[in-house]
Amino acid sequence: MPRKELQAWRDMVSAYTDTLIIQYGPKPESLEYIQKCIAALPRHYTRTSKPDIDDSKAKSITFTSPNLELRFIPFHPQLTELVKQCKLVISHAGTGSIVDVLRCNIPLIIVTNSLLMNNHQLEASDEFSVRHNYCLSCQDCELPQHKLEQLIKDEKWQHLDQLPPPNGAIVGHILYDEMGLPGPEN
Repeated sequence: MPRKELQAWRDMVSAYTDTLIIQYGPKPESLEYIQKCIAALPRHYTRTSKPDIDDSKAKSITFTSPNLELRFIPFHPQLTELVKQCKLVISHAGTGSIVDVLRCNIPLIIVTNSLLMNNHQLEASDEFSVRHNYCLSCQDCELPQHKLEQLIKDEKWQHLDQLPPPNGAIVGHILYDEMGLPGPEN
């Protein structure tokens, strides 16, 4: 990540919060990308490491400056405990990530990855943010036009609908229907 791009992100984020948590995936290229981000940090950031999730081996690499704390954390299956501490989450548009955050009743802005095949992230984004008002979204190609910054500034994320509780009966009805069996109510 170029230093200029990283500075723009820090400036935008520090205007709204004092902590930015960046979770990265288990693939080696994810760690390589995070290492490039870390290498681009200015010298006035101080590095510390600490556990983020109780009884966990997931340790963040934390950098602090006078205005902002940056925490880079590896994937961990219990990230929802960390999400519950957030005021706002910005995430990729993976369905599991979206549902996990929304189940915590935390405002969410999703960024779709336009490079993925079949554009399934855009479909998920449209379902959760356009068809329903559960979160806000933008596409990665809109980031240079400051769409994400606009979404944060507008504070529309403070007026989103809550995701309803799961309805397990729906799965049963789908299974019965797909198998051609009479439903449980028959």
